[in-house]
Amino acid sequence: MSQSNFTEHEWEICIKVLTALKDDPMRNPDNLTFKTLIKKIYKKARKIEHQQALREREKDKERLATERPGFVKRMSDYFGF
Repeated sequence: MSQSNFTEHEWEICIKVLTALKDDPMRNPDNLTFKTLIKKIYKKARKIEHQQALREREKDKERLATERPGFVKRMSDYFGF
């Protein structure tokens, strides 16, 4: 957590609050702000995970192209990559 903008104590408090809200998300002082932040965090995390998966797929494709060029050619015929 050394790269974050908050302390370990702040993180623990955040997790405590989110854990309390997971069973009853409406028990918060500002539901609009809460749901907006949760939605943005979720979308950003999904986008980052998707980009990482695409990079990994490209690395695998490049590695296979070097090791087994004919195999990658046949795979691209079937899977379109």
